[in-house]
Amino acid sequence: MTTIAVDQDVVGEVAALTGEVGPIDELSDEMRERVREKIAALGDKEREELRWGLERERAGLDFLFFLKFVKVQDPPPGLGIRPFEMWPYIEEAAGELLSKKLIHVLKARQIGWTTLLSAFIYWNSYRAYSVLPIFSQGEIEAQKFLGKIKIIHQYLPGHLVNELKRGTRDSLSKMEFENGSEIDAMPSTTKAGRSITGSVVVFDEADFHDYFEDNYNAVKPTIDEGERKLIVLSTANEKTMQSDFKKIQRESPGNGFTSLFYPWNVRKGRTKEWFERLKDSAHDLGKFEKEYPETIEQALSPAKSLSAFNVNVLTQLKAFTRPPLFRTPDPEAGPINVYYKIRPYGRYGCGTDTAHGGGGKADFSCSTVIDFSAPSPTVVADILDNTLSPESLAWHTMTMLKMFNNPIWGIEDNDWGHTCIKAAEDQRYPRIYRRKKGKTKAKAAGWHTDGVSRWQLWGELIEVTNAGLIIPNETGLNQFFSVIINKEKNDRPEAMRGANDDYPTAVGIAWQMRKYAHDMNVKGARISKRW
Repeated sequence: MTTIAVDQDVVGEVAALTGEVGPIDELSDEMRERVREKIAALGDKEREELRWGLERERAGLDFLFFLKFVKVQDPPPGLGIRPFEMWPYIEEAAGELLSKKLIHVLKARQIGWTTLLSAFIYWNSYRAYSVLPIFSQGEIEAQKFLGKIKIIHQYLPGHLVNELKRGTRDSLSKMEFENGSEIDAMPSTTKAGRSITGSVVVFDEADFHDYFEDNYNAVKPTIDEGERKLIVLSTANEKTMQSDFKKIQRESPGNGFTSLFYPWNVRKGRTKEWFERLKDSAHDLGKFEKEYPETIEQALSPAKSLSAFNVNVLTQLKAFTRPPLFRTPDPEAGPINVYYKIRPYGRYGCGTDTAHGGGGKADFSCSTVIDFSAPSPTVVADILDNTLSPESLAWHTMTMLKMFNNPIWGIEDNDWGHTCIKAAEDQRYPRIYRRKKGKTKAKAAGWHTDGVSRWQLWGELIEVTNAGLIIPNETGLNQFFSVIINKEKNDRPEAMRGANDDYPTAVGIAWQMRKYAHDMNVKGARISKRW
């Protein structure tokens, strides 16, 4: 920082008198006259130094004023070093940074937010002894973020520079200042953040961090006290649906966070024509859709190019979601949800995907009943619960199936499914689905998912869902949005990382049971092979 020789009392008094800093009405007439006399006594050099001092005082208190002096580096073949451009949304975003304590930012790529945040971090270093940690996806990303801050530092006018601590080496990961403040850029690791109490803490591109949950849980309690801030920002990771970054957004503002979304077109000069040209040149449309979303729904849902189901159809099916007619045995909590009463001429089937229970982040145990003969195939009842043991799931499912005259019931024979099947057999449920075992006449209880039956289950489920399968359970329907075609596993349909596909699996098994269901009014009716 350039040395200011003018009496600092004069700087403060002039600042107040001119309205640059502080309320002018606090100055008495006598003080105003004294300030005027001191200004009149200054030479040209001292007047210039006075201006510097005024700017320094104001820049330290006014972030928007500070931004007028910020310069950034355009990546090649850009314009090199240039002033930070105040696009229309920047002033609003800066206001959010200043006024909010917990901030979540879901954004498109290359709209200037990271540069704005770099300037905000540097501006906070003016306050003595500020601790300003930045968590990035990896070491290279951390260094690039700090590199943006170093550009700001390098090209500020001398009188606005926060002097680096004498004797410190040029570090790729840290900046230390004479006033005791420090900026520390670090990769997200299992132990990062455990001993840090930051003044302003930043998680950059948080949806791509392998250890975001660990780092967030280490840092968040330290933010709750005092005037500290936490800023979590990222573009959406196309490979995750239920990440902790997206969870913060979905739970706001109840979790205390202010959630902000900035689409691709907030940056000046980005037109629809620009967007279409960029899209045409994209090699990975799934990634492109996440990097340049236009709506928050686009940002948070799987990319259309990856989704196993027609996203437009799933969105339309939300209009058919509804609360259950009744829940049993607990009217408040379920676990049985009945959406439609039994029809005398209905054809029903049930599918079950079993989990071990335990609550928390455990998979869901799920049973669904489909009426195949309705005008549109319809899920008429279900159980969706992550606390039920396999035995409890079997008992509650049999209670539900009695309401529909004990239809054919397919239970997936995965690890916990065997326990559910045994419980159903012990209770002598009359119509458990049994499959052929190899080329023999022997049959085994339960639906078995293998290389062939997986494609059968998901292929036919995708077909009927895209044709308008009615799914009243909104939570269950939302799981359909998270099912993708995994290009890395030979186009295998499965839930995105961190998401659940228990409900779609149960619906898919139930849909297979249409081949073995009969009309309820015909006792011993022949098995219907096709819907």
